[in-house]
Amino acid sequence: MKTILIASIHGLKNIGGLERVNQYLYEILCSKYKVKVITGTKKPFKHGNWILQSIIVSLKLFFIPHNFVIGTSWHSFLFPCDITFHHGTMKGIQNHIGGDPVYSKRIGTMEKISAKIAKLNIAVGENVKDELIKLYNIPTAKIKVLNNFVNDSFFYPKNEYNNKENKIKILFVGRTEQRKGISELEKLSKYLDSHSELNYELHIACHTKNTDIFDNHKKTFLHINLSPDEIVNFYNSGDVFYFPTKYEGFSMSTLESLSCGTPVIGTSWAIGKELRNLKMCKIIESNDIPYLLNQISQLKQKFTFKRSEIHSIIKEKFGRESYEKKIFELLKF
Repeated sequence: MKTILIASIHGLKNIGGLERVNQYLYEILCSKYKVKVITGTKKPFKHGNWILQSIIVSLKLFFIPHNFVIGTSWHSFLFPCDITFHHGTMKGIQNHIGGDPVYSKRIGTMEKISAKIAKLNIAVGENVKDELIKLYNIPTAKIKVLNNFVNDSFFYPKNEYNNKENKIKILFVGRTEQRKGISELEKLSKYLDSHSELNYELHIACHTKNTDIFDNHKKTFLHINLSPDEIVNFYNSGDVFYFPTKYEGFSMSTLESLSCGTPVIGTSWAIGKELRNLKMCKIIESNDIPYLLNQISQLKQKFTFKRSEIHSIIKEKFGRESYEKKIFELLKF
């Protein structure tokens, strides 16, 4: 049996976008190949340590017998992988959000090297492909777009209509940080509290970081450290998923919400180019809260009884079966 190596300093986890995609990829490939995951050491991942970890992973790849190597961005930047997945670019994040310029420049350089020496680069979205070309000067011929997929047998509508309360429940799933739009969430939360006549609620599924800003907000409810099964129920519990993110490669949260039958409203980063022709997705860049709530209300009215329909569309375009066919085509060797 042929051996595939997956290089990822974080290993496999059923959390986060990048880690979850690697977990799914591992499960799919194990049906036909012997698959090994190559990770770094167990030391804490500090900024300088990340570079060391990627060097360790790169060196391991030179000495472990294999037929094919799948890289993850800069995680094995010194090894010429057969294909390297890119979920975004550090230079793109720096351009749109900012951050530590020294750290961003180092990781960006590692990403560029990784993409240059890879035989083929897989961009998870059209915007990622654009960044690889424009920011790192990677030839178009060395890039192929393969969108993330959603586990449609796990993320699905539990009922055709779940929220039976006389309230519009707005959902958010993600880290409570600036990149994910925490300022916009805080602004919405304050607005709802100051307008008691409105029948809206904001429900946030997250970890504990930065959640104190929502203390004493009567219309905002925090759901901390939910399990995967609880996340599915959470997606099913609301009317509209709101994602004011400032940067994404191809959002897993958006796909998971849609697969559960919940329409999505958010920034152009939340709703990638490949999703913009879907009527259950609405791009909104305005900071006007009344306008946002009006658009959310319209989405709720239009798709309240169409959860199964939304799920079927997402399953066909971004489901596991479709993804498996595409990934095995790439791995013919």
